[in-house]
Amino acid sequence: MSGALTITDAAILDDGRVSAASIRTVDGRIEAVGAVEPQDGDTVVHAHGRTVIPGLIDAHFHAYGIGLDAFGIDQTPMSYVALAAGQRLRRALARGFTTVRDVAGGDIGLARAIEAGLIPAPRYFYSGAALSQTGGTAILVRRIWVRARCPGTSPRWSTAWTRCALPSGTGSAPGHTASR
Repeated sequence: MSGALTITDAAILDDGRVSAASIRTVDGRIEAVGAVEPQDGDTVVHAHGRTVIPGLIDAHFHAYGIGLDAFGIDQTPMSYVALAAGQRLRRALARGFTTVRDVAGGDIGLARAIEAGLIPAPRYFYSGAALSQTGGTAILVRRIWVRARCPGTSPRWSTAWTRCALPSGTGSAPGHTASR
């Protein structure tokens, strides 16, 4: 958010006490709290005594987790999954989450779409494909991720993971070193 915003007549919780005050932000950062007067050019929102809270952070989010049937998601076209993920991110933002940490499955394409303003979304931190033991939950997630990142690869997803998703010769995920 750019520009200046002043929220007036807000209920502010500070040190265990609730008091009426105003908040002024500039370029998305809080500049002043208390007896703050809006300045020329500010966008002004009247809170009418409602509580203003800081943005929430969801530290365990799955943008591509569009349902509870992981096998069904695996068979769903990635274009549909990505559009549904955008909707999940918009809903998270509407619920007050200003930051989400996607702990498995998020990718650079979704992050770029958010950065380009194609999807209204919270700040988005993603880890990429999940890694786990053989047969673990992350195996299915890895299949979905490889399908999105490596189109046209071998139908044997483990081969696709090795050949496409891992940097050549490392034997490990990007940013990690192989165990020796």
